[in-house]
Amino acid sequence: GNIYYVALEKNILVIVCFDVRYEEFKVIEAECFNRKTPTLINYKGKLGGINWESGDSGAIELRMWVLHDVDKKEWSKYVYPFPENDVIKPQEFTVAGMTTRGEFVMFLLDTFKRFYVLYFNAEKNTLRSVEIQGFGENVSSVKVFVDHVEDFNFFKRESS
Repeated sequence: GNIYYVALEKNILVIVCFDVRYEEFKVIEAECFNRKTPTLINYKGKLGGINWESGDSGAIELRMWVLHDVDKKEWSKYVYPFPENDVIKPQEFTVAGMTTRGEFVMFLLDTFKRFYVLYFNAEKNTLRSVEIQGFGENVSSVKVFVDHVEDFNFFKRESS
């Protein structure tokens, strides 16, 4: 597998790819992100980078670039308009990743210390939100991960 991270090299935004098997680094220029650090996600097994931008009409858009070939540095660009609503603005939340069903998972901590997980289906242009309660004052320390699987066998006790 590969580990990807964003870096600056001579004032140019790059994606660094570390091939775990061969213990090699590759640097991929990421001019497509226009000097805005993207959120990196797993998009259907490929590297995806997400930014929020204002479109030509002034509406907020989710822009995603998908890396198809590390060696050839081939990227595809996808643009999705964000559903209009009066409550949630894209600048207020963070993208955590994507579900296997193709929904972007985001989270938001609002000014009243309420914690929300949001699911944005770009193909249907729908947004679902779920308020998560019970964190109390610890809500600002919550981290959100997508596709994390616990191995419950680790906790299995052996009987003697």
